[in-house]
Amino acid sequence: MTYAVSSVPLTSKALPLTPQCAWYRRLLPLCNGERTVQDIAHALHLPTQVVLKLMDRAVSQGWLEPPPEIPHTSDQKSDCYRALQGELNILLGDRGNELLGQAVQMTRVSPAELTSRHVTDVLIALELCLPREQAEAFGPQFDALRDAYAC
Repeated sequence: MTYAVSSVPLTSKALPLTPQCAWYRRLLPLCNGERTVQDIAHALHLPTQVVLKLMDRAVSQGWLEPPPEIPHTSDQKSDCYRALQGELNILLGDRGNELLGQAVQMTRVSPAELTSRHVTDVLIALELCLPREQAEAFGPQFDALRDAYAC
């Protein structure tokens, strides 16, 4: 998340309204729209939470422009999710997408957050979604997938 210095608001006498706190005098020049909050915190030798509070205050005063909102849509999927989805489509056909969605919901991991360390849990949940005969029939393939995604 990046912040950028906005135009400094003017008072009715056309005098620039500037922050008086020394921390703001150090903070505002670092907010160029390219540095992250973590970069700025590192440069100021302050905890990230403190920098976020300073930035929130600066945004409310109009000294900083808030970063643009990044839309979080449900179609955002991790590379690991897409790879697993492809494997399951080969194994299970069209039903692979539906079953993967159910398994991901059961593990309470979003498709965007799915990493290789979650794959074992997702595959166990997927086996629970299948009828017993199918789960047993696909057991060796699921074991191979678990091995392939093992950390």
